[in-house]
Amino acid sequence: MLVLIGIDDTDSYTGGCTTHVGYLLAKEVLRKWGEEAFLDFPRLVRLNPNIPFKTRGNAAVALALEVPEGDVEEVWRLALDMVKNNARREGKTDPGLAMAVREVPKRARVIYKMALTQVVSRSAAERAGLITWGGRGVVGAVAAVGADLSRSTFELIAYREGERAAI
Repeated sequence: MLVLIGIDDTDSYTGGCTTHVGYLLAKEVLRKWGEEAFLDFPRLVRLNPNIPFKTRGNAAVALALEVPEGDVEEVWRLALDMVKNNARREGKTDPGLAMAVREVPKRARVIYKMALTQVVSRSAAERAGLITWGGRGVVGAVAAVGADLSRSTFELIAYREGERAAI
């Protein structure tokens, strides 16, 4: 069963990273369903950089998955747990999660295009026909699911354990 999960707004000015939460979710998907579950690379979707309430880079993350039909609810619970347990709840942070099952509704594609250049309301994103949870981050999560990435680039992000060296 096709499942697209979008995550946004889990970081804050003092730390955290939406891509890291996406990485943690991808790691769990890999552990539970194997690499066959991934239909593509995880998506990093850059949105309107002029949003006044964004935290830092204004990027959302989405995973395109193929899982057994009976596991769709488990994927949702896993994503919800990842966001709830790893979002930085401080300042303007207002995490959101979105999920499309079987297909991406046209309205989600419209939200993506709007989110590149406009301020999109949470209520507009919630009407896109996806399963949603959370706050203002729902807008970016829906946009990430609805993103048309027929032409894309890559951004390499690396994580390491331990103390960060002084710069």
